[in-house]
Amino acid sequence: MPSPPHIDSGTGLAFRGAPKPYPFGPPTVAAVLKQGLRDHPDRVALVHGSMTLTYTELDGEVTRTAAAIGQATDADDVVAWCLPNSIELVVGFLATLRAGRVWLGLNPRMPEGARAALVERSDAAMVVSEAHRWSDDPRGRAAEDPSAPTPIDPHAPAAMSPTSGTTGEPKLVVHSQHGLLWPGLASRETEPIQPGERTLCSLPLTTLPLMILGPLTALLRGATVVLGSGASPDAILDDVRRHRVTRLVAVPTILHDLAEFLAGSGDPPPPSLGTVLVGGAGTTPELRERFEQLFDVRAVLSYGLSETPTGVARTAPEHPHSATPMPPVRITIHDDVGAEVTTGATGRIRIDPTPTGPWADSWRPMLGYWRDPSATAAALDGDGLLTEDLGRLDADGRLQVVGRCSDLIVRGGTNVVPAEVERALLTHPEVREVAVVGLPDDRLGERIAAAVVSDDASLTAGALRDHARTLLTGDRLPTEVAFVGTLPRNAMGKVVRQDVVDIFASP
Repeated sequence: MPSPPHIDSGTGLAFRGAPKPYPFGPPTVAAVLKQGLRDHPDRVALVHGSMTLTYTELDGEVTRTAAAIGQATDADDVVAWCLPNSIELVVGFLATLRAGRVWLGLNPRMPEGARAALVERSDAAMVVSEAHRWSDDPRGRAAEDPSAPTPIDPHAPAAMSPTSGTTGEPKLVVHSQHGLLWPGLASRETEPIQPGERTLCSLPLTTLPLMILGPLTALLRGATVVLGSGASPDAILDDVRRHRVTRLVAVPTILHDLAEFLAGSGDPPPPSLGTVLVGGAGTTPELRERFEQLFDVRAVLSYGLSETPTGVARTAPEHPHSATPMPPVRITIHDDVGAEVTTGATGRIRIDPTPTGPWADSWRPMLGYWRDPSATAAALDGDGLLTEDLGRLDADGRLQVVGRCSDLIVRGGTNVVPAEVERALLTHPEVREVAVVGLPDDRLGERIAAAVVSDDASLTAGALRDHARTLLTGDRLPTEVAFVGTLPRNAMGKVVRQDVVDIFASP
């Protein structure tokens, strides 16, 4: 068994041996623009509406903003950014890390009380928001004579990210600059860079995994980042056509909405779009097949966590229903006592650095949960991460995600995985989305409840149960069904299960 890392009781962060450098690329996010400045300084790096910045212009904005942040804050201070998608937000992310400070993104649509709680918990020294923009603050005015670049420790805290919080209060995950780089660098190995590549970012970039998968990955690939005009399907398709977008980062709801919109419009698919990366939640085979038929693009599905900090396994065109681990990681499945299980068995997903090849021992998960040492100790084991997710590996080492340990419903002594019930209900032709949760029950411990989004207003709970009875045993059928217009989701498209439970608590 690996030795547990030393965890600081105050910060909650783990101290381990430094990982090896990646086989290529910059050592820090602070240096992410250097290759672009050398190889294609006049290429457009960032587009927002009619505004553009070349790699040279973006570097100049980042340099000036980093100097101003350095003058206004102390080393290791947290700077919280609460802005809609904008050039200022992307510059702020890069500049905060170039100044050697810690970045925290706060979604502007988050309730004010929740934002205030995260600012307090993070000990943020400064908050940049629409009401208090960086460019309007004397501390944010560009320095005329920027000081020498701040020395950067690639393994020190660099960014905080709230967990999805789908089952309770979110924790603050902390990552290093080294830890933020690997998704973009690894994508250069798994996904060849295309000439004229343009990545569209329509989801909120205050969500750290989206900032990594969108702007940071695009800049590491030497591509152009397009900040979208909105996340509605018509806005996305308009942006794709107008800016000749080749690559889209999406969540399952966007996949569904794009398919519905294009089918309804009768328009041809945009010819430039060649890659669609989908993460944040699961999708049904039927949705993926429909999207592929309409757009002539097979979506790439990604499995990951805030703690990793993005997808560590992705599907391939020839294997659309199971995910291959990304180059820096090794994925194994473990039972309740931590022992590795055999091929095909279900258990907890564990992620470790790969021990062989050019990426050997270069990956690390999060540094820990801010000021939560017990949660850090429960998740980190040696240099790896023991997740709360359930999955299985096939004979070729490809991953199938089954669900989460915390989502398990214990009904009369039987463990019921919600995803199993959801898959059965989704086979009904009139069911579009399903979320299954457990509700307290005096006799059984828990009973099974399903929130259903249906395209048929006449569909009844009895008809749905009769359909599912052909696929599920009686003890796995939902006893309660609620038909809803939409499922409650967070910014990453994940269903917020506590809000689903509240649906059944409502009168």
